Amino acid sequence: SKLAKKRADLVEKVRREAEQKAREEKEREREREREKEREREKERELERSVKVAQEGRPVDCPSLGPVPHRASFEQGSAVATVPPYLGPDTPALRTLSEYARPHVMSPSNRNHPFYVPLGAVDPGLLGYNVPAIYSSDPATRERELREREARERDLRDRDLRERLKPGFEVKPAELEQLHAVGKDPSQHW
Repeated sequence: SKLAKKRADLVEKVRREAEQKAREEKEREREREREKEREREKERELERSVKVAQEGRPVDCPSLGPVPHRASFEQGSAVATVPPYLGPDTPALRTLSEYARPHVMSPSNRNHPFYVPLGAVDPGLLGYNVPAIYSSDPATRERELREREARERDLRDRDLRERLKPGFEVKPAELEQLHAVGKDPSQHW
């Protein structure tokens, strides 16, 4: 009968869908396993590169070509083995990690990493007039601050006046009418 045929077709369709889902799930599981294997391989490669860096030999990085060896300021294992960063341990990354440590450029640090004299001027400050910053008295700074605020206020006022359109300006006669309406509460409604 037609009903039995429809039922058989429906059962067959459900069976095929279940088989398809099972195949897709197996494929996803295989892909996850492949991904885990890739991650394990990357970790092994990272461990090998860290061990090579600790031994004092230059790290082979095919994308950069030959890299000249540079003595690190810390053991190489402290640099690229933190979980968020998975990649090669290169001299540039070691230098960046040194900059990221807050105590490195501190004057109290006796192991200054770049062998710069402790009294040397920071290159970042060369664009400023450093003696003027430190020798100016507070009254001068306050006056300059007030002058700057006045200039900014004038600019804002000028900008506001330029934005006002002639039709929207309130003239004194219109102003009196506006105030007259508010004087008598009975005329309000």
